[in-house]
Order: sequence, then structure tokens, then C-alpha cells
Amino acid sequence: MGDVERNIGLVRRLEDAYNARDYDIVREIVAADLVPHTPGSQMMPPGVEGAIAANEGASRTPTSGPRSSRSSGMATRPCRTSG
Repeated sequence: MGDVERNIGLVRRLEDAYNARDYDIVREIVAADLVPHTPGSQMMPPGVEGAIAANEGASRTPTSGPRSSRSSGMATRPCRTSG
């Protein structure tokens, strides 16, 4: 498996974890010192916990409607891979 395929698999795993709200997996994939560059990120806690808080806020917005299974809009760099 090449780097591209590994990266695609990692992003899909991350998106699935966000959608399932499986934050143990999110913490495993996303670096603890994540620096997001998305609008409003300065209003969230730092690091991966801020990404989780943003996802929780997004999932509780009454007018947000159904969420796509592949588009969280979260900045996920830098990442670390397991194993």
C-alpha cells in the first residue's frame, strides 16, 4: 500500500470517528497540539480537544441538517499515524 492509499484510509477513519463521535480514535489520529486554521477556531480550546469541541458544536446545531459522511471541514494537520 502506497502513501496515498494510507493517507486516504487515515482520513476516512478520522471522518468515520468524527461522525460516530468516537473521540478516542480522533485523539489517536490527530496530534494533541493541533493548530487549526478554520474560521472560528480561535474561539475553541487548543489542540485536538478544540477539534472535538467544534465537532460537538457542529453536531448540535439545530439548523445544520444531515451531516456528510466525508466532510467535517476540520484541519487535521499535523497528524500522527499509529503503529
